[in-house]
Amino acid sequence: MSVNKINNYLSLSKKKDHFLIEGNNFSLNSIIENILFDDSEAELKLFTNKPRVFKIKFKENNIDKEHTIYNLLGEIVLNNNKITKLSLNSKFKDNKSGRAIV
Repeated sequence: MSVNKINNYLSLSKKKDHFLIEGNNFSLNSIIENILFDDSEAELKLFTNKPRVFKIKFKENNIDKEHTIYNLLGEIVLNNNKITKLSLNSKFKDNKSGRAIV
């Protein structure tokens, strides 16, 4: 359960050449807050330096208690624990598209 009391449902599975992260619902609130407001200079190392590819597939993501995005699909590539490619697409409630590319 997230800090805003939203149940998180996700699974992580290893495929031949990538990891698949998928689920019905996942709260992005704490991730967004850490990116925007964390002043820490410390580096978080989750993986070895080997390149990692994550395919993302979620039906519903809560940004906060009032805002939700739907059908979040995309890919994140990490190399040396740094994002080297990010491509995410989603829809808002009014069916407008959202996109993030790095």
